[in-house]
Amino acid sequence: MFEVEPSRLQSDRPLRYLTSGNADPRWVLDVHPPNHFGQGELFRSAAAGQTHEYFISSLAGFPVLYLDRGGDYRPVAAVFHAGQVQVKQAFGKTGTFLWSDFNEDGRPQTNEVQTLVAGRNEPVRDLYGWQYLLQTNLVFYTGSHRIAPVRFTPSGMPVYDVAHATPLVTSGLYLEVGRHLFGTRNAKPFQIGQYLFADLAGNVVATYPLPVMGVHASQNAPVPLPGQTCGELYVCGTADLGSSLGAVVAVTGNMGQVFLFTEDGLYLGALFRDVRTNPPPWPSRYVPGADFTDCSLYGEPFATWFGKQEDGAVRILFGRNAAVVCRVTGLEEIRRLPGQQVAVQPPAADTAPVVAGLATPAELRIARWRSWDATPTHDLPVGRVQLAYDDTHLHVRWQVPDDSPRRNKGQDERAHFKEGDAVELQLGPDRPDPLAVVAGDGRLVLAPVAPAPRAVLYQAVVPGTPAAQRVRFASPIGVTTFDAVTTRPEVGVQFQPQPTGYECVARIPWATLGIRPRPGLRLRGDVGVLFSDAGGQTTVSRVYLFNRTETMTADLHEEARLFPARWGLLVLD
Repeated sequence: MFEVEPSRLQSDRPLRYLTSGNADPRWVLDVHPPNHFGQGELFRSAAAGQTHEYFISSLAGFPVLYLDRGGDYRPVAAVFHAGQVQVKQAFGKTGTFLWSDFNEDGRPQTNEVQTLVAGRNEPVRDLYGWQYLLQTNLVFYTGSHRIAPVRFTPSGMPVYDVAHATPLVTSGLYLEVGRHLFGTRNAKPFQIGQYLFADLAGNVVATYPLPVMGVHASQNAPVPLPGQTCGELYVCGTADLGSSLGAVVAVTGNMGQVFLFTEDGLYLGALFRDVRTNPPPWPSRYVPGADFTDCSLYGEPFATWFGKQEDGAVRILFGRNAAVVCRVTGLEEIRRLPGQQVAVQPPAADTAPVVAGLATPAELRIARWRSWDATPTHDLPVGRVQLAYDDTHLHVRWQVPDDSPRRNKGQDERAHFKEGDAVELQLGPDRPDPLAVVAGDGRLVLAPVAPAPRAVLYQAVVPGTPAAQRVRFASPIGVTTFDAVTTRPEVGVQFQPQPTGYECVARIPWATLGIRPRPGLRLRGDVGVLFSDAGGQTTVSRVYLFNRTETMTADLHEEARLFPARWGLLVLD
């Protein structure tokens, strides 16, 4: 636990460890440090008659409640199913269980574990299960049951009894929000699900679409329109606004937004912006009053907290290389409208639906080089690009709007695509089946590094390359390999500042790409832009002309990969 002085930046200092832990390897539930405090929520509750501090965490694989005992947090309750690794050996293969620390020794004993649902491994966490929120009444919701404390010990420990657990009318409800319950149905990656909003008995009062849940589904989804959500990861908090609006619930999305709902299922809006919309970078200096309204949490914001604190302010905590606390304003101004009747009619026969966003081209014709004024311009999701060719070179010009232009730390020439601003060309031969990566496929990354811009060519397949010379880009989920990654000084590249960003002009020898140009030549490829954070230390978003789905900036293996099936057709005039 850290102590922070809000009036001073970087004032945090270690205050104490949350728990002394338990070294007994036979501990039945295996909920011991150091890992289980990586995610969770610290809160105060007066449900026991006096105010005590508690900590709820699900990093052990299931929700575990801890109680502060003189500065040492000790586990006092948990809800889990026997299919989880930690408890499978102790309780068999099926069943959902409740542990309540009857003797207050901080150690789960077999006689303290009660069977909630026999013969069924009932899920006890929602979405990805990274967070489990408990309100100050200390009532557990398992998806189909409500489990309230039956009493409290003098130390403030809640005692639970499955005999007093209340079945819910609808399953899939995990969180109490105001006078309602919140949950989901079919909330799994690559499934179309629903948000559920119910009364405290579990009767559903509203649903909302949940079409693109999770990290990998969101990578292949368009930027959500107003009223839509994308890439839900976990519920990051709730806040009771103390008005007719009631309480709100906040859900973190994988593309850097937080989606807000009322307790009874009305969509309120989103905090922050989708990382794929080229949001402005975070402020270059962390100073009180800095405005993050139009910024993004960026891809994979795996640590976010939202809630109302004791001074009545609603705040959100987030960060990547720093912990940032922002006040959320404007929620107090939201009001419910009186009930009205709305007539919905089908559109007229000659009315075509209007869809926001840029259409993805299927083919791009590359004209003979004369001048940039004579070269067609193509719109990227952010910025513009032009391509032309002559017998010896491919000419490409990018025009990029950017609030923090031409910033790339340039520490590793093999990984400039991870280090900030850059532009790139992906290219390969046309082929009937574009799913496989073949000889000739590659990407040319142009980075504005010091002391001079640098061009780096990534060649996926170079026949005859010894295995020891191949370059590997590895992450916990996979490995991408290139036979060759080389700096190409023969590529002419210039980065020039512009009033709203920068321009990059490249003159790329066909010989560098291993291509012999001729009119009518068909290639597969793409052109894109990589955007840095404000300091030019890392890449936080990327956009392409053809590939509108590959936006990952938080996984080295995925960012290095080539996806020829998502490239467009390039034809030389």
